[in-house]
Amino acid sequence: MNALGCFSGGVMELVLPALLAGLILTGILSYFGSHIIRRGIIFVDLALAQVVALGFGTAQLLKLEHDSPLYWGLALGFAALASLLFSLLRKIRGLVNIEAFIGFVYVLATALTFIVLSKSPHGLEEIEQLLNGNILYVCGPDLLKTFLLFLGVGIFHRIFRRKFYAEPISLGWDFLFFATFALVVTSSVVLGGVYLTFSYLIVPALTGSLFSKDPGKALAIGWGVGILATILGGILSFKLDFPPSPSIIVALGGFFLLALIGRLIIKGGGESGAAV
Repeated sequence: MNALGCFSGGVMELVLPALLAGLILTGILSYFGSHIIRRGIIFVDLALAQVVALGFGTAQLLKLEHDSPLYWGLALGFAALASLLFSLLRKIRGLVNIEAFIGFVYVLATALTFIVLSKSPHGLEEIEQLLNGNILYVCGPDLLKTFLLFLGVGIFHRIFRRKFYAEPISLGWDFLFFATFALVVTSSVVLGGVYLTFSYLIVPALTGSLFSKDPGKALAIGWGVGILATILGGILSFKLDFPPSPSIIVALGGFFLLALIGRLIIKGGGESGAAV
């Protein structure tokens, strides 16, 4: 670790913080992913992550320092606006297809990100960093701050879990859900990028839902899958010199496919036994 608190040196010293960041991300994102799966708005997380990326891209265009309050404030401002929009989804459910609308928001945010960063001298590099993250170059203090932020959000959701799981959820609590979700996604995009953030949100929760309809049990299964995939992805990255984020995404996908095949086999065996 250097004087700035950033990890440096050998390959393992780079992969280890990426593993720690991945474990922190899977803890909170799997939880939010379970809510997203339950609500049936699968791509809202991808759209929100892209809106956050647009906020960071705009901050880069304005040449704001990465550690300045304005840099983060701009990204959080974009995230807050998107949170307000997504909390009102039920109001337009009868007018438009919700998933199609979310897809439109994602495409619009992506197009605007490309337009904004096309004016930057390092636009392509900045787009790649927003999509793939910077997980190899995590600094110790940043990792600690992210952990404490996620811990605070987790405690808040634990205290008011009945409000967040209520059916139907009130407009005010729905906004608080998306506001805290946006806060988590903003930090997650900085660490892992849009693609890894989306993968941690959806794949563990989706895998857990294959084996249990109980939110607590499904979340526990999702956490287990996320942790195992993070460790396996880190090992693959270290042994084969692959980039960490794509390695973890591939490991997550592999675990989900194995779980899906296993669930189909179990279901097929159960149906055969019932038929006999």
